[in-house]
Amino acid sequence: MVYRKILPGVFLARPNRFVAHVELEGELVVCHVKNTGRCRELLTPSATVYLERAENPARKTPYDLIAVEKGDLLINMDAQAPNKVFGEWAAAGRFLPGLTALRPEFTWEDSRFDFRLEDSLGPCFVEVKGVTLEQDGLALFPDAPTERGVKHLRGLRRAVEQGYRAAVFFVGNRLMLDDGVGPAAYDEIVAAYDIPDNVTLLDVGCMALDMLSYVDRCDLILTVDAVDGTGDAPGTVYRFEPEAMARHSGPEASLHDLKLVDLFDAASLMGYEAEGYCLGMQVGNPSPEQFCVGLTPECAAALPLLVETVVAELSRRGASRW
Repeated sequence: MVYRKILPGVFLARPNRFVAHVELEGELVVCHVKNTGRCRELLTPSATVYLERAENPARKTPYDLIAVEKGDLLINMDAQAPNKVFGEWAAAGRFLPGLTALRPEFTWEDSRFDFRLEDSLGPCFVEVKGVTLEQDGLALFPDAPTERGVKHLRGLRRAVEQGYRAAVFFVGNRLMLDDGVGPAAYDEIVAAYDIPDNVTLLDVGCMALDMLSYVDRCDLILTVDAVDGTGDAPGTVYRFEPEAMARHSGPEASLHDLKLVDLFDAASLMGYEAEGYCLGMQVGNPSPEQFCVGLTPECAAALPLLVETVVAELSRRGASRW
């Protein structure tokens, strides 16, 4: 799915669940909020939000509020997005490789599930939940008591007791564009390779000091990160020593707050020692007119090269057979 005609604004107020007041290019506009949840920890005064211009020029609210910045995160607030994303992903056979049928909004007994999928093993009921609540790097659901959510889970439990398969998908923030090149590489490696016993893969999002214990445990730390300011084409892959991605905002700068050199500086103070370096990919436009879930086309096309480079580097440094 793709968002078009995106404009950044400043959140001012939310008079009710359905609309928000936003400062857009110096003017006050009334926007439709595509999420009726509380979202109190997200929609705070002066927060940067992102609006999509409505295609219908006659609409009373000419913009939809679809995303908000919270610290370093860009959180998708569009309540319709999780089902669209899962539907596209499942239709491509990513959930059930032998998919033969997919039906949204399927009624079973007194429940209406988001999807009914089918393969050679029979039907599988799926509920999709969008996650917007984040605390200390953890995604939490729900952000408020929900009787409807409990009813859905009880319905899935009854279905399992009667012999059906069931699943719940919690769809969190993947509106990262090329900032999510690390998680994208992680997903591809997990899907395509048998991970050697002497290799540990971690999807840590923005690097945190929680990784310190791994610096002590491992001989080699290889991180995969998005970089900007190199002057090269989007999708270009680099190999950096920690010092090459030091504390500056110019060329070869990581897009994340804690850089590899900072992690190793902290580790050295604690007596930890390990070798480390980074494989980086030059991002595309960090402020595009269109937002999408996943990487921009240039970086998506270069992702296989990045994955192959990660595997080759680890193999060269003694990883067991992949």
